[in-house]
Amino acid sequence: MNAAIERILTLLPSSYKPFAGTQYPMPVSQALLGQMPDVPELRQWLLRVAEDEVKDTLEAVAIAAEVIESRSEDRDQFFLADDRVRGYVFMGAKWQAGWVLVAGDGVSDALVSKLKDAKYMVFSSRHDALRAQALPARETGAVHFLQLMARYAMIWGQIPPGEDHEMGHLLERDMPGAMVVMGEVGPVEGLLLLAIMKMGCPAIVGPEFPYDVGPRAVADSDAQVLEALGSFPNMRIRIVDGKELSLPAGADPAHFEEPIKPVRSLTGVFQLRPGQCDAGVAVSGDISSDRVAVIVEVSDAKLDLPVSAYLEEQALRYGSYLSDVKTRRDDGGMFRVELAEDVKLNPDSLGELIRAGLRHTFPRLGPIRVSIQFGKEAVAQEEAAAASFDRTRDAAILAESEESSEEFYACIDCQPFSHSHVCIITPDRPPMCGADRNATKAGALWGVEYRPWTRREVGGQELKRVILKGKAVAADAGEWAGVNQAARALTGGKVERVRIHSVCDAPHTSCGCFGALAFRIPGTEWIGVMDRSYKGEAPGGLTWSLLANQAGGKQSPGVTGISLAYLQSRKALAGEGGLSAVKWATTRCLETLRPNLSPGFSIATEENATTLAQLKDFLARR
Repeated sequence: MNAAIERILTLLPSSYKPFAGTQYPMPVSQALLGQMPDVPELRQWLLRVAEDEVKDTLEAVAIAAEVIESRSEDRDQFFLADDRVRGYVFMGAKWQAGWVLVAGDGVSDALVSKLKDAKYMVFSSRHDALRAQALPARETGAVHFLQLMARYAMIWGQIPPGEDHEMGHLLERDMPGAMVVMGEVGPVEGLLLLAIMKMGCPAIVGPEFPYDVGPRAVADSDAQVLEALGSFPNMRIRIVDGKELSLPAGADPAHFEEPIKPVRSLTGVFQLRPGQCDAGVAVSGDISSDRVAVIVEVSDAKLDLPVSAYLEEQALRYGSYLSDVKTRRDDGGMFRVELAEDVKLNPDSLGELIRAGLRHTFPRLGPIRVSIQFGKEAVAQEEAAAASFDRTRDAAILAESEESSEEFYACIDCQPFSHSHVCIITPDRPPMCGADRNATKAGALWGVEYRPWTRREVGGQELKRVILKGKAVAADAGEWAGVNQAARALTGGKVERVRIHSVCDAPHTSCGCFGALAFRIPGTEWIGVMDRSYKGEAPGGLTWSLLANQAGGKQSPGVTGISLAYLQSRKALAGEGGLSAVKWATTRCLETLRPNLSPGFSIATEENATTLAQLKDFLARR
């Protein structure tokens, strides 16, 4: 009998214990079998394959490893609940280069340090100070990484449990993860690592590795390991437009949150507005005055009044990137420049920093001119002009609507963990992640300084872009011909049409970082809304984890991600009849949407109903 199989049979308990905090209590078993494991049958399966070729033992080994881990006393310390899985998917696929499982006594701290420096999230049973996620230091511990893989495939890849062949192909081409095996591993761990490879995890192995299973590369140095990781098509790459745009020396965003004890404060006005200007900085007046006006003009035909407000708030921040300096608005809206002891204001440097900061954040923005004026009279004149401009801008912001706009904006930042998601941003639908909608608009118009790790097929294309709205298909529900065309193009045809204000009919796809969820309450025509912080159940037995798994990374009729800000939109859930369709909401969601409710209209919360029977009783009595 295979010695590793014999050892597994010795370790195998008589029953399994489901893991908690997950839609998939035994994710490896459910991925491979489509059901929970039958341990007596699993034991017989292992006996049947004990003399077979290694490749024919791997599914049984993987399931057995999960059963063994389910009975380990420290299982809850290492099991990744669905909330943590979503975090690793979001961070590992978007803001890091990917996940890397390391195994074998040939993996050095130096290699793990290089992996960390290269922005990989390292999973390991060793390397305590360097790893991102600890695995148990036992021969079946790596199955926790396989559990992460399995849920990536079932939740974000939409592969049904039990479809292990299709699942393996998706993981091989799409999962943001790989494995590095260097040196010796034990026989049981070796089989388990092979099972992980067979499930689609690409691996880099040492020259001594005896098996040829799954996507793999051979390396015998740290440099070759890093080069090979960068060659796998499923791993993410970071692209920066081909050049670096840096802030001036001494300016650092880390200073922004640093507290200071101001000994001098200047007050006045700060405003950014469209203008016809040449780039540069102009300073006038007596710099010893405690009254100052900072006027930023941008000569760019694409700069409209609503987005200028967003750029203004960004520009206001940059002065605080200097050590011991704060530029801000106080509670009354007054612009203030605060200086710590022994700090002298250099207006030319401040102006150049504002220009560089805007250019750094929005690389394609047109010429920027910063005028800094000192003195009571000059500031008084600028305050009057600024107040007039603010009134005009506020009116333009209030007038914005989907009907009055010819262009919307699209963001595919979150496609590292979903080919099927594209976020459509309109005046009436802010991003579900909670970002300012004008941040997406500005990024689409002028680019952005950051760039998350992306799939290779995305390459250098812009992650935020302008899309033409096109002809209305169902304007109230938020379906537009141009949006449908963009959704098809940006998802490779996976999404054919989108109704951005609908929950049930072609709803908006969801990312993984939505602040709330709107959903159809089972067995009814009613809508519920739940915020991310809610830990209880909604009527119909629905939990955040269950709904988030159903929605995450795809178009899922019956549930869609939203932001809390969307609940304040005049078109919130218009495709379902508007807020009158909402019959249950978490308390936080209700407080957000309450100002938009009709007088006398009431909605149940978790304080009134957590079951469908309780909800029906509440509605019958209201």
